[in-house]
Amino acid sequence: MKFTNLLLSFSALAFLVVGCGGDNKEDLGTPSVNISVSELSIEKTSGSQTIQITATRDWNATSNVDWIAVDPASGKASTDAQTVTITVLENTGLDRSGTVTFDIGFDSKTLTVNQAGTGSEEDNIVYANDFDKEAATQTYGTSSSSWPYLDQFEGWKNEKGTGIANVDYEYSGMSARNNSNSNGSYSDYAGSGVNNMFFGSDSHFEVKNIALGAGVDYSLSFGTEKYAYGADDNTFDPTEFHVYISNDGTKWVELSYSFANGYKDGRWDLASSVFTVPSGTSSLYIYVKSDLTSAHRMDDLKLSVSSTAGTVIDFSKGITIGGDEPVTPKTITEIIALADGTAIKTEDALVVAKGTSSFVATDGTSNILVYGATSAAAVKIGDKVAIEASKTTCGSIPELSAPTVTVASSGTEVTYPTVKDITSTFDSYASTSVEYITYTGTLSVVTSGTKTYYNIAVAGATTKTGSISGPSDDLNVSALDGQAVIVTGYFAGLSGSDKYVNILPTAIKAADANAKIFNVSPLTLSATASETSTSFSITSNVDWTASSDNEAFTLDKTSGNGDATVNISFAANTEATSKTANITVSTDADVTTKTYTVKITQAGTSSENYSSNVTWTTVSSAYDQAATVNGQADVAVLKLGTSSKVGSATISVPSGSSKISFYAYSWVGKVTTLNLSLGETLVKSTDINGNDGCTGNPPYTITAAAADKITIDLGTTLTANTEYTFTTVSNTSTRAVIFAVNAE
Repeated sequence: MKFTNLLLSFSALAFLVVGCGGDNKEDLGTPSVNISVSELSIEKTSGSQTIQITATRDWNATSNVDWIAVDPASGKASTDAQTVTITVLENTGLDRSGTVTFDIGFDSKTLTVNQAGTGSEEDNIVYANDFDKEAATQTYGTSSSSWPYLDQFEGWKNEKGTGIANVDYEYSGMSARNNSNSNGSYSDYAGSGVNNMFFGSDSHFEVKNIALGAGVDYSLSFGTEKYAYGADDNTFDPTEFHVYISNDGTKWVELSYSFANGYKDGRWDLASSVFTVPSGTSSLYIYVKSDLTSAHRMDDLKLSVSSTAGTVIDFSKGITIGGDEPVTPKTITEIIALADGTAIKTEDALVVAKGTSSFVATDGTSNILVYGATSAAAVKIGDKVAIEASKTTCGSIPELSAPTVTVASSGTEVTYPTVKDITSTFDSYASTSVEYITYTGTLSVVTSGTKTYYNIAVAGATTKTGSISGPSDDLNVSALDGQAVIVTGYFAGLSGSDKYVNILPTAIKAADANAKIFNVSPLTLSATASETSTSFSITSNVDWTASSDNEAFTLDKTSGNGDATVNISFAANTEATSKTANITVSTDADVTTKTYTVKITQAGTSSENYSSNVTWTTVSSAYDQAATVNGQADVAVLKLGTSSKVGSATISVPSGSSKISFYAYSWVGKVTTLNLSLGETLVKSTDINGNDGCTGNPPYTITAAAADKITIDLGTTLTANTEYTFTTVSNTSTRAVIFAVNAE
């Protein structure tokens, strides 16, 4: 009995081993998955298609979009083909594509599903303009330093789309500009960059005769930015920037538009509007108008067929508008009372003071500061002028910014009002008007980078300091450096948290009539290889001497007493490298600065141009500066970092580029690491050596060797304008000077 039970037990155990063991499972071979087709095309109505899948392991299917369904979504391993149904929802929008991935863990296959719609995004564009046919340059106007008005430059006409055959334009107060770009660090959408439309005084922009198709639903989008110089708040306000549409260019309906992320303060963003026009509308006109002067920009204007209906437009209820209504001339007294941002015009205003970047105009009752370097350079004291500008407030005083100035007459005798001496009440001085003032103090002239500051310490003042705003060269302010002076002029506002009392001077003189004066300018001179002379000026009432440390550079005067112009003569340079000389001018008199050194650099015959064709935007601890490179003066350089802080800046590399080249040097005697990145991806890291010219304050004088040029392959040919970032790395020094940045 026991033996029989034992046999039965063994039999049962054998049955269990055979029944539960894995060794009898069918071997399907190497893990693999295959599908009968790799791509499906489905009409825009909802529908289904089937495919076959063969998988040697259990599989799962996953769609990357919610409009594709898969049935079944998983299956068991099999050598037999299994049928899978792919179902899509109805497509009321543009053509679209999605994918389904069949995965077994070891292997996967992807099915692409294309569904027709109203067409591709490109097919649906009726009119689009990024204004970038040709980059605008700041070379227009009487001084060849202005951006072009639209009638001076055709490079902004870059329209495309199905409705552009008969498109025309009408505009006023508009210029094309290649700065503050829509793809820069102050943009919150992927703008095209390069040119944008700048709305000046009493400005508007109209696109005429856009041909429409049979559709009635359209979307309009555009990039825009509000930034008014001197304004405390630049938050975009749609009540100041109007967009109208018309079917015939006579009656206009204003569109409401919105931004996906609300209104931004001084930043670019993309606005959009969806609308429905009456059936049978065959053409569309677009009219864009700014209520402000020199505050708004526009880029990337686009009209497209929409897949959804929007605001219903009734053109019969449109209004009549126009951009040619003249701005009524007002007196300066009337202008001061206007709201900031108002477009103004004044006539017969008298220029009573001027500096390098601003001037003061009066109507005999009130005064106003007019800010704009080009306009300041074009006028003289005693000119009668007409001004078109935007009224703003800077600090506490009224100002006209972005002016257009026309000189009507010159030579008017200026009678100044009774001057207000604020020396004894300097710390408490504040005013909301451009009044005529004077004060006495000790002048200190300090140059930092490319800027020179003229500060005046007033005796007894503990909280405020005087500051002369961009004095004209004919005042020769630097000659009084270190002396007690009496400065007279117009109050130009408080700055530096109300620390500095700025004055646009009409006169400055030594408080001591017997004071000794000694000044030399400029201190940096450059000459081309073919030039053989240049000069500098001495302002003095004391004895002085001058000498050159290079006998190849000779002086026509080596001593004197009083003002003088010293001419330097030298031979044409036939060598490839530059030549330099230091001219020492000194006095034994009791003056603040006894010795000045004038450095002259004569370029060599090297034909390399050290300019850049790529623009940069400073981000952190970065500075726009200048240098003389191998004798080539006024080379724009980008300085990154300080002795303790890393610096960074973005460069905009244009579409079509595949590499960039540049020169980069570290501070004298130092080595630093310079990185070029695309977003978070490091493209290239380079150790750069020091240069003897990279020291002190700009402009630097740099000797560059061709072997030092750095060329970086971007690894691709760019299909769009792309921002790369230069960054220094903290090591023995964090400073880099970069120039001749060129995309190729």
